[in-house]
Amino acid sequence: MENISSKITSYLLEGKPVTDDEFDEIRFGIELVITQSILLIIIFTIGLLLGKLLETIVFLVIMVSLRTLVDGYHADSFIKCMFLTTMLYILCMLVYEHLNIYILIILMLYAAKAFFFQKSSLLKKNVFRSQLLFIVYLLLIVISYPKSMISYLIGFTIFMTGVSMEVKKYNDKRKSL
Repeated sequence: MENISSKITSYLLEGKPVTDDEFDEIRFGIELVITQSILLIIIFTIGLLLGKLLETIVFLVIMVSLRTLVDGYHADSFIKCMFLTTMLYILCMLVYEHLNIYILIILMLYAAKAFFFQKSSLLKKNVFRSQLLFIVYLLLIVISYPKSMISYLIGFTIFMTGVSMEVKKYNDKRKSL
C-alpha cells in the first residue's frame, strides 16, 4: 500500500517543491484514505450480505468514535488491521444477538475497568473524553434497552474496545520487561 500511495503522491506533487517530511505526510494521508476506504467497502459489503446494514452503521459509529480516542491495540500492517477489524466486525454481528442483560452487565463491567484504569500514552484530555464517551454509550444502552439489538450491539462493541485496550496494556508491559 505504501508503494501505491507513494506513486499517487509523486503524481500529485510532480514539479512542486516539497520536503521529504511533507511528502511523507501527504503519502501517509493518501495511504490512510485508501486503506480505510477499502476497509469500509469490505465491512459494508459483509453487512449487506448479512442483511445487517443498520447494525453495521451502529457498529462503525461506535467503533470509530471510540478508536479515535482510545489507545488500544494497533496492528503493524494494513493487512493485519483489515483482517482483525473485519473479524471483530463479523464476531460482533454473530454474537450480539445471543447476549442477555446479565452477560451485557458483565461485559460493561470489564469494559469499565479498561476505560477507567487506562495506562495510556494519550493526552489526559483524550483519556477523559474516552471515559466520558463510555458513560454516554452506557446511558445510550440503558435508554435503548427495550430495543435490545442496539443496546447489545453497542455493549459488545464497547467490550471489544476494552479488550483492545487491555491487549495494548499487556503488550506494553511485556515489552518493558
